[in-house]
Amino acid sequence: MDSKELSSASDNHFSTSEVAKQILDVLADLKFGSLQIIVQDGVVVQIEKTEKFRVRNSKR
Repeated sequence: MDSKELSSASDNHFSTSEVAKQILDVLADLKFGSLQIIVQDGVVVQIEKTEKFRVRNSKR
């Protein structure tokens, strides 16, 4: 699992457009899986990406 920490603290404040760009960048790279956006007090604080890799069975 890959996650990016986003903090609303003054030293690490991200604008709404920067957060939206990060979300779109993660979605662009995701083929199979899920994206979870964690919000606290109306502010995105974390983005979690889970990717699935399917293994195809070869014929025996």
